[in-house]
Amino acid sequence: MRRQREDMQRMRAAAARLVKVEVTDLDELWYAEERTAAADWLSRHGWQVSSQTMSEVLARYGRSVPSDLEDSMPPTLFVSAQRSPA
Repeated sequence: MRRQREDMQRMRAAAARLVKVEVTDLDELWYAEERTAAADWLSRHGWQVSSQTMSEVLARYGRSVPSDLEDSMPPTLFVSAQRSPA
């Protein structure tokens, strides 16, 4: 968990450099312990799920993460789900 906190601090610092403003420390809002992936849980409970990485979403909009920041970006997954008819 300490490593994840350190990773978040690095990401916050990288974001602050990018936008040239202080980025609020929201570490206490994140749950870093083991847990079921949201897409897996939703699928098992009757939802139709699709997921994309941050890079895939950015590419869809013609954007990309600057190469000097790639290593400091969190492993983000965007999940979309629609409840299957009963």
